[in-house]
Amino acid sequence: SYSAFFICTFRFRCLGPNIQASTPKEFAVNLLRTVSDDLSNIQLGVNMVMYRSNEDKKLESERNKSIRSLLVKLQKVWRGVRARKLYQELKKVNVILQTAIKSRDLKQLEDAISISDDLWFELRLGAEAKELRDYLINEKRINNTLEDILTKTGGNVNPPDDLKNKLQKVVNEANKLKIDSETVKKAQTLLEGINARAAARKEMEEAIVSADGSTLKRALWKGKKFGIKESEPIVAQAQAEFTRLNEESDYILLLKLLLSIPPNPLYSGVTISNVGEAKISNEACSSLNEAILKAKKFNCRSLEGKQAIITAELVQNLRDRIQQNDWEQVQELLIDSQQNDILDDVPEVKAAYAQMSVRAQLADVSVKMHNAAKAFDSYKLAVLIPQAESLKMDINDLEWYKAFLSDIHIVSTACHKAIRARDLQLLEEAISGCELLGYEKAEVVEARKLRDHLKSLQDRLTKAIQIIPDLPELENLYNDLQAAQLNMEEVEKLKQLLNCSPEELCKLQLKAAIANQDEARHIKKTIEMKEFFFQHFGNTFKLESCPLLKTPKEFAKSGFMGKDKLKQSYYVWVKNPIPTSLTRITGDKKYLIKEAVKIHKCILGFMGDKQMSFPETLAEEVLRNGVNEASLRDEIYAQLIKQLTDNPNGQSVKRGWKLMHLCLKQFPPSSDFENFLDFFIRNSPEQSDVLLKSLHRTLFKGVVKDVPSAEQIKRM
Repeated sequence: SYSAFFICTFRFRCLGPNIQASTPKEFAVNLLRTVSDDLSNIQLGVNMVMYRSNEDKKLESERNKSIRSLLVKLQKVWRGVRARKLYQELKKVNVILQTAIKSRDLKQLEDAISISDDLWFELRLGAEAKELRDYLINEKRINNTLEDILTKTGGNVNPPDDLKNKLQKVVNEANKLKIDSETVKKAQTLLEGINARAAARKEMEEAIVSADGSTLKRALWKGKKFGIKESEPIVAQAQAEFTRLNEESDYILLLKLLLSIPPNPLYSGVTISNVGEAKISNEACSSLNEAILKAKKFNCRSLEGKQAIITAELVQNLRDRIQQNDWEQVQELLIDSQQNDILDDVPEVKAAYAQMSVRAQLADVSVKMHNAAKAFDSYKLAVLIPQAESLKMDINDLEWYKAFLSDIHIVSTACHKAIRARDLQLLEEAISGCELLGYEKAEVVEARKLRDHLKSLQDRLTKAIQIIPDLPELENLYNDLQAAQLNMEEVEKLKQLLNCSPEELCKLQLKAAIANQDEARHIKKTIEMKEFFFQHFGNTFKLESCPLLKTPKEFAKSGFMGKDKLKQSYYVWVKNPIPTSLTRITGDKKYLIKEAVKIHKCILGFMGDKQMSFPETLAEEVLRNGVNEASLRDEIYAQLIKQLTDNPNGQSVKRGWKLMHLCLKQFPPSSDFENFLDFFIRNSPEQSDVLLKSLHRTLFKGVVKDVPSAEQIKRM
């Protein structure tokens, strides 16, 4: 019911603490409206509020959120109240602390610190109060201690060491704590005086040991200033040493005068050049030696005195070594002087360094000149020689380098001149001069390359004039000569050869081949000359015009029948044996007519026009007849020409040319038949070049007696 819900909702009153309602139902409605969560499943009846457990959980969740928010607000209020209360307490304590610090009263500070310590945290003024309290306690303690020490000293300026040490310790502590009371100031003044007197005594002792005049003078002044009595032994010792040092300074000044150390001028008898060459008179040397002995006898103890003696002895030794020209020892002396403490600005030492520098420069220049000469570097030598001259190099060495540089210029100029002139003789002379000197630079390489090229061209030209090569080679040679600008008498001869007609050139080439006994070229040029010959007279060397052959009519008389057919086929291929020879065989050689007929049968058999066994044997027989019987050679060639003319059988033609080639390699034709055979071969389509070479080789060499066997012919 609404009444029961109202009673129950006191638990959820926090969800709407400001809700106003006159009845339980109105309260329930207003409360549910304040909830942000979805409570649409809660039903409001006339007398009752109806909801399930889920809606109850939502109400509980909303209640928890509301309580958390309320607690945060309560905490804020509580912290504010507490902070205000604490602030009031802090103000009160700070006033107490400030008052105590200002008063610098120990009792007041202790009470204020006690109140401050009751707080649950430490205040900044509380820490300051504690520091001030500690400072005041230490100040009181230190002042009491110092007053006690001052009372014990009783005005003694040189108190015992234990009392002085205690005073030093307490003053140091007061300074550390920055205590500046009157007592502390009195103690500091006393301590400063004690320390100053002790430092002055120590400075005197050290100055006496080191024989340092300036330090000793300063220490005596300090001793007098700080009240050290002159009766003290250390003061008496210091004054005695100061007097001795004044006497020592006279010896030092004398040594400086003899050493010419500025502001003193160069001592009489001492001269030094711009490059460090020193000349010392005997009198100057004697004076220095005496001064060194006197200074040593006096026993100069000061640093400057020791330096003066060491420096004088160094100069003395340098003079001796330089006079002996022992520069290695001079260098050792100068190196040792770097480790010893000598006087500054000693002219003779500087001169020795300058001389060593000059000698080092000269040694460096000498090495560079040696390397430049070794490398034939004329430009570097030209730069180095004046340097060596200014450094006074040995005159003999200098003259050698000058002469060497001159030689380089001579051979180099000769090379360039010969290259420009492109003259073989000049090139040879220039290269010879370079090789004699050992000069190998770019111009020598270029000159040698040009010489070899020109020499090669000259050799080629000489050889060309001798053998007269083919026209392309002559033209290439002429072009190369023109490019090389080589001028020789033979060049004109070469131009004349180039201006010759092909036939004239060939004649000259043939003559050259004969003169040089060049068989291959002789044959080649003979073939070429024949070509020119046949161009003019070729028609006169057709087989029909050959006087060695019978006329067709004469040939036909030997036949029993078909004489007209024999006439017609006289110059062309036939498949049957001929009845008689083609050439005129007369006199005591008539018996060879039968051999001629047999030869024709052999030719028919080898060529395949007539079926016969062992055709290679038939070819061998033909070759033997040609080799053994000169009268049959023209006959054999005439028969082969006949059988190769108008032959309809290609295989027969091929074998016919093979037999022709075999014959040409074994025996030549007669001089009367030579041109007819040559003309026929030139006009044939079959291997004319090879056949012509074989023909003319045989004409040149003659008969080859060794006839190949049938087996060898078969393999060919």
